[in-house]
Amino acid sequence: MATQTYCTFSYVDDDSETHTFSIRHPIFGWKTTIIMPIDYQKQDGAFYGSYDFGGGTQDYDIRKCICDFILSYADATALMAACAVDAEGRTRTWTMELATNSGFFPFGADKGDAGIFNVSLVPLNDPVTGMVPLRWFKISVELTCINNTYPEYIFPAAQNEGHFRFGTITYCRFPDLWFEPSVAFGMSTVNLPGGRVQYRNMGSSSDAKETNFVLRSKAPKCARILQYLTSVRDNTFSILAPANAYPFGLRAGNVTQTVQLLSGNIEITHEQFNIFNINLTLGKK
Repeated sequence: MATQTYCTFSYVDDDSETHTFSIRHPIFGWKTTIIMPIDYQKQDGAFYGSYDFGGGTQDYDIRKCICDFILSYADATALMAACAVDAEGRTRTWTMELATNSGFFPFGADKGDAGIFNVSLVPLNDPVTGMVPLRWFKISVELTCINNTYPEYIFPAAQNEGHFRFGTITYCRFPDLWFEPSVAFGMSTVNLPGGRVQYRNMGSSSDAKETNFVLRSKAPKCARILQYLTSVRDNTFSILAPANAYPFGLRAGNVTQTVQLLSGNIEITHEQFNIFNINLTLGKK
């Protein structure tokens, strides 16, 4: 349960003076992106080649959060004065302090919602107001964690949310919107003069199968999934969906599937209190 609704930002200027302001937490719907430095190249057939410039570790990963704040005139003025008007504030590393159980997970459920984070603070627009809520101002902000360091965070106990196994994480919730499988068949045709067609067939083993889905979970389960994905990275792992799900379509069957992430970017949306959506694209190996 969230215990407070404010986050505090501060920085120390060249004269050793501390500049501080506190604002309400952003509204739900903020997006966190984990950027792993992994390069993917499509190869002949069904496979992708990949190279992890992070050496298989999280040391070079980047985590960003884009969030919307709804602020009073006073708070909006304070924020803009600190990080947009003040010349020093525009180019400083800020500390962002969150109270215990704040409910605001800026960099993913696995990095917690409490403690002190070193961040860059970049406003994406001037505060704007409208009819609802009247006399309040909306501003979008991009937060980036500096030096990839985070406060200590102990995962709460996870509940059983469903019967979908994702890697080593069991009892995950089945995707609410199901799977969206696609296939690029390992065959092609060339049209020749006279209405003739020339075929090239590399066999069904060269058919490239992918699937897109949104994995929804509560914070404890989401934390474990993100920790697993940023550890396994571009290596293969397995998934097992419940009966009659066919995550890669009919031909792939409804058995344990060996898969690989097909993007180094993982996007998480904190949709509402304790509900996280992870957007994923997997390739069948």
